[in-house]
Amino acid sequence: MDDTRKSAPWLTERLRQRVASGEWAPGTMIPGRRTLTLEYRAALSTVEKSVATLIAEGLLRADDRRGTYVSTPSAPAALASTPASRTQVYANVGLVAGLVPYDSPAVRREQWPARMLEACEHALAAEPGVSHTFINMEPEPGRSEDPDAAVRRLQADAVDAVIFIEPDASGRRMIRTFVAAGTPVVCAALDPVLERVPHVCADDLAGGALA
Repeated sequence: MDDTRKSAPWLTERLRQRVASGEWAPGTMIPGRRTLTLEYRAALSTVEKSVATLIAEGLLRADDRRGTYVSTPSAPAALASTPASRTQVYANVGLVAGLVPYDSPAVRREQWPARMLEACEHALAAEPGVSHTFINMEPEPGRSEDPDAAVRRLQADAVDAVIFIEPDASGRRMIRTFVAAGTPVVCAALDPVLERVPHVCADDLAGGALA
């Protein structure tokens, strides 16, 4: 199996062993997410999930200003008293759209899919612990991304859900793949897509662009 597709459970167990063996002693700051990504050749989203799992277990604790540390014996009890309303969600959301690159940024901003993508990225960035993976299905004029390769990339990044913006025929094919795998899917489109998934639709172009 490709090293870049190591699963979150596999990595979680490796990190747990480093704590159990004493390699990472209580109070020690663990390496950063990017460092762990390079060390284990795993996707960043996989590293984030594994670290989040150990934080939820009380084995690690997060300091937003400094980093992530191995918990001291008293830390799990303190974590248990944290109000439920402050519990963070750790997830990676896939964003799929076809954005033909224009020479003029102003022209691109007027594209309905581009404005919807910007709104999605803004909303996801506001959620603590939520990351996203964007795939442009039209990276260059006249060239389209291979849908099977796009699916594999999203699966390698261990996405928890996927948002499709104005999907075409290849996008609908990708939707069927994710639906069959049990991955939640949402479509944002000017017109309903013939797939049995939740939709966000605009009544017209202006309405969608200004939404």
